[in-house]
Amino acid sequence: MLTAMQAQTDSSGALVAVDSSACLTTFDEFTAEISTRNLNDLVAAKAAYEQMRSDKGAQGSSDMGFWFSFYGEYQSTIVAGFNFYNECSLDYYMMAIGANVQNPTGLANLIIAMGFQIYKDPTTGTLAQLATNMSSWLLDKDSDSKAELAGQTTGTFFQELLAVAIPTATDSKKAYYQPASSF
Repeated sequence: MLTAMQAQTDSSGALVAVDSSACLTTFDEFTAEISTRNLNDLVAAKAAYEQMRSDKGAQGSSDMGFWFSFYGEYQSTIVAGFNFYNECSLDYYMMAIGANVQNPTGLANLIIAMGFQIYKDPTTGTLAQLATNMSSWLLDKDSDSKAELAGQTTGTFFQELLAVAIPTATDSKKAYYQPASSF
């Protein structure tokens, strides 16, 4: 899905399979970081903090001190989350969602886009492909190819629904340069 959301397409517009990119790398790092964290151990962490303070000879511990210590342990998770957000250009999707839900005009635009997705082509449209690929994956969850196809179709659906296009490197370079024909 991340690959599809990143608009990795070739010259004919077909989606290009990307095995590794900065987005996918930071996503893997973020999920690995999250998997090592468990907030259910909060009571044990508080007890360990109090024991550490006692072993150092402190007369007691404060809740504020515990939360500062606790934040320090989870800081790498926060950094990994921001890296994922930045490398995958999720700000484009957040701006599109915000534009569609902050006023009646945006909401009307979202409803029209959803209607277009529903009635575009009931047999070959993105929504029909999404339903087919998701049901196929749900029936065979062990298939990596079906999971990848479902993810790509989901990304394409959201990309079309929210009208989001991630600019390529050449597009972003062009945005900063003006023709020097006159000053």
